Amino acid sequence: MLRLQEIYDLAADEGWDVDRQGSAHFRLLAPGGHGVVLGPVTAGDQAAVRTLLIELKRRGLDAEQLHAERSGAGAPSAAPSRVPAVIVPGRPVPGGRDAADDERRKRMQEAGFTMANRSTEGETAAEKVARLRREAAEATARLQAEIEVAEREVALEEAAGSFERVNAAVQDGRDGALDDWVAVLGLAPDEAIRAAGFLVRGTGARTSSAAGTRAPRLGVDEVVAKLPSGPFTVADLAAAIDREVGTARNYIPKLLDAGAITESGLDESAPGPRKPKLYTRA
Repeated sequence: MLRLQEIYDLAADEGWDVDRQGSAHFRLLAPGGHGVVLGPVTAGDQAAVRTLLIELKRRGLDAEQLHAERSGAGAPSAAPSRVPAVIVPGRPVPGGRDAADDERRKRMQEAGFTMANRSTEGETAAEKVARLRREAAEATARLQAEIEVAEREVALEEAAGSFERVNAAVQDGRDGALDDWVAVLGLAPDEAIRAAGFLVRGTGARTSSAAGTRAPRLGVDEVVAKLPSGPFTVADLAAAIDREVGTARNYIPKLLDAGAITESGLDESAPGPRKPKLYTRA
């Protein structure tokens, strides 16, 4: 496996901004600011080094392959490192942030301290625990954000066919399939659905009061009279009262407040990761 210092040097050679963040970790910023990777300060944690290689490779920097290519091409010995020195457990640290920093490390090692015992200079056990928890929280938050983005991409891929069919139906002035509308609306923000008081049809004519085609407003009692007999979604309610989905959604809070309906979980049979809620007549 590559030495930790070699990894950071290769990253710097490839245009990455490699910066040591105090005693906690190294921060590697991809060229153009697209992506941040955190790396360990100590070289003794092989698992952390392996994770660093994986994270760099995911962002386009295959350090192991690059090192092998340079070694196979008979490249001259590397220039002096431009990256702050990493800490190798049990070895003297050849460089640091300044001469005083090097001298303090030297005195600690002469007194019997090694970085295998204390991962960073002057760090107590409690400070180490706090640092590790902080780093774990940062890593967890970063991975969770990546998972959410990946899930969103999967959902969009799964709903791509529904988007195309709904768009074709709208342009042709047709209603389209209910399942396709459920998949599309399931990916739309609730705020956008609530704000949509009309749908665009045909070549662009809007179903609105200005066009003279808006249906008369229904009272809550009238909606209750038309509620489906079994569990239903907002889309089912829209079909039952012959209104758009956005209009039907606006009735849900009123029906809940009136005690006319109750929530009954999610419609697990619906496509996509975002399942619509089910309601039942009270």
